[in-house]
Amino acid sequence: MMTIEEKLAQMNQNLAGWKCYVRGKDRCIQLSDEFFSKAQNGIGTLSAVQRADPWSGVSREDGLSPREAAELANAIQRHLVEHTRLGIPALLAANCPHGVAGLGTTVFPAAIGLASSWNRDLMYRVGRVIGTELRSEGTHMSYSPVLDLATDPRWSRVEETLGEDAYLTGELGAQIVSGMHAGDYTADSSAMATLKHFATFGSSEGGQHNGPVHCGRQELHERFLPQFKKAIGAGAMSVMASYTEMDGIPIHRNRYLLTDLLKEDWGFPGFVVSDGCGIDQLFNYHFTAQDMAEAAAQAVDAGIEQSLRDDAFNFLPDALERGRITVPQIDEAVRRILRIKFLLGLFENPYVDPEKSARVHCREHRELNLQAAREGIVLLKNDGILPLKADGIRKIAVIGPNAHNLYNQIGDYVCYQDTSNVVTILQGIQTAAAARGIFVDYARGCGITDPSEAGIAKAIEAASKADVIVVCVGGSSARPFDTQYTEGGQAIADDTRIDDIDCGEGIDRGNIDLGGAQAALVKRLHALDKPLVTVLVQGRPHTVEKIARQSDALLCAWYPGHEGGTALAEILFGDVCPSAKTTVTFPRLAEELPVYYNHKPSARKKYHRSPSTPLFPFGHGLSYTTFEYSGITLSSPWISMDDTTSVSVCVKNTGFVDASEIVQMYIRDHVSQVTRPTKELKGFQKVFIKAGESVTVTFDVGKTELGYHNENLEFIVEPGEFDVMVGGDSENVLSAVLEVR
Repeated sequence: MMTIEEKLAQMNQNLAGWKCYVRGKDRCIQLSDEFFSKAQNGIGTLSAVQRADPWSGVSREDGLSPREAAELANAIQRHLVEHTRLGIPALLAANCPHGVAGLGTTVFPAAIGLASSWNRDLMYRVGRVIGTELRSEGTHMSYSPVLDLATDPRWSRVEETLGEDAYLTGELGAQIVSGMHAGDYTADSSAMATLKHFATFGSSEGGQHNGPVHCGRQELHERFLPQFKKAIGAGAMSVMASYTEMDGIPIHRNRYLLTDLLKEDWGFPGFVVSDGCGIDQLFNYHFTAQDMAEAAAQAVDAGIEQSLRDDAFNFLPDALERGRITVPQIDEAVRRILRIKFLLGLFENPYVDPEKSARVHCREHRELNLQAAREGIVLLKNDGILPLKADGIRKIAVIGPNAHNLYNQIGDYVCYQDTSNVVTILQGIQTAAAARGIFVDYARGCGITDPSEAGIAKAIEAASKADVIVVCVGGSSARPFDTQYTEGGQAIADDTRIDDIDCGEGIDRGNIDLGGAQAALVKRLHALDKPLVTVLVQGRPHTVEKIARQSDALLCAWYPGHEGGTALAEILFGDVCPSAKTTVTFPRLAEELPVYYNHKPSARKKYHRSPSTPLFPFGHGLSYTTFEYSGITLSSPWISMDDTTSVSVCVKNTGFVDASEIVQMYIRDHVSQVTRPTKELKGFQKVFIKAGESVTVTFDVGKTELGYHNENLEFIVEPGEFDVMVGGDSENVLSAVLEVR
């Protein structure tokens, strides 16, 4: 029989993983006194053991190599198995929004860049790498993928998401989840996903982190839940509660969402973990609890089984004594946590072979990372300057604050980097140019947020001597090494200092123009009247209409990860044909937000003297060839409510380059009981088409694509007419009318 103290130890994750070890004088890794103190009754989960970054305060020198992380994991488990009464091993978890947050791991493009590939198979393989690298270090659970919808680019965490659309997010997120475990949770290359953040996070008032969400239950079921349900079906066994409140109820105490819906209606067998200090916030942020014991009770009542760095769960004994929670509630929570440990095979084999740590950032993983970067860079505009022709180009000027800053290239939730693992954009262009006999000059020009224009003169001098200018501007989520954090792990913004950071968790922005002197830099470069290629390295869409006009070509590389410099250079010189498409809408003005594509009919009225149209629509992305869509047909122009039809379209590559095209299908319901979006993505295929050839692309259309939740939350299909639209983005489509009888 477990004592109440042993049960609560499984529920309360009150030891940061990086605090469970110290280094001795000979640099050897030892379990810390704090670990021994906290482990007396066992440990449910330890997270971020391998973290080494400004957030954790662990230096590069004191951080763990992959092999050391594996050896430490074994030491943790050995102590728990051999020196606690019950011998229950711990779950080890890590943040992995685009790779494992540890030293020496593979850093993929930010999630928003991965999603821009629209490639299900690629996402599955990325999930396999994350699962393999996690388990190779003795870690079992990822705090990812992030399935929030990025409906407001002012929000700080757009980069962690897969975009603004629930269908696309569900399709790609499910592939990451499936790839992480590949059907066998006990394998030494598999890990379990924790879905973030359940639910509505990312669509808060004013785009502010942790802000309230104005959402009724019908919209909740239509926009914010489908992607989670899809990913749970793919094998996710944990979800993380959202910081937000919905309709006045903080999610950390929302029983309808965390128990009635998730566990009872959906039959979810896993457990719910709080976000960092999200339970504490019931007391000190949302003010729904009079003290920490009450906050803990509200969370348990709602259906949260495990705390992540909360102080509140230390007061669970007080809540029990007051009668606010019961022992059966505690037992149910512990059962769910232990069930996952059995599922992962931890009781049979809690240890890892440290030799397997050699798989971390191996050649195969680096090659996949390069492919992900190639498929995630979006060509937004091209007046014909790209691909660059080596003939006639003697010198290229590479300019800008994001041309040669490795931390600006890799995004948030990453640890200290070995410079040999990262190819910056400058380095990638230098390598590609040297092979063609082209000289490259470089000048930084300005910073990300610094308004000083002192460096622009040097940039103009370098650019004036070049045949082509490549300017790399945008944003940065690079954490300064002296950043201050809340107890919940959120960065504390300091407006009195100048850093290169303007994005990443907690860095919301009201104005999303490029920061500092970047716009001035591009304007001065444009005035030289030389071919100008602008590359946006960023974690959110910025308002760049003027910069788009000033540029002969415009690319969005997002944060392209370790291999981003190589991938971008390959695209610039035509070794790789761009195929990515946006998964968020690019606004013209911040004042016009929101601009997400799947809006209601009553939305998007034109503002006075404002274009009120997106700069680049959802699903937009150019190629080095052109595609022609024709001949949209339905296999049957009418169906019954339970039947299925198919829509087909011919797509021809009308250019001279073999290339991939992302074919997208949208649906619009003409008349419905509740208001429906003007269009919704309901299918996509990435197809490779040789120059001059055509392919026929077919999508099924049935109840899943046509149905919706009515005001009683019933999923229904109504008789009537529907537009079935197919095209290369959300605005340029062919349409056919389907009648449902």
